[in-house]
Amino acid sequence: MDLFRPDPALWRRHLCDVLGRDLTGDERRSMPSELPERICPARS
Repeated sequence: MDLFRPDPALWRRHLCDVLGRDLTGDERRSMPSELPERICPARS
């Protein structure tokens, strides 16, 4: 039974809004391995 299931799209948008960039290598190593290679869309 999952008590907390975050919405991946909402998490992604929030992360990109707060950080304004993708994760660094060090940050990525502390996250689950199933993260996509690119989280935030490229900014123009």
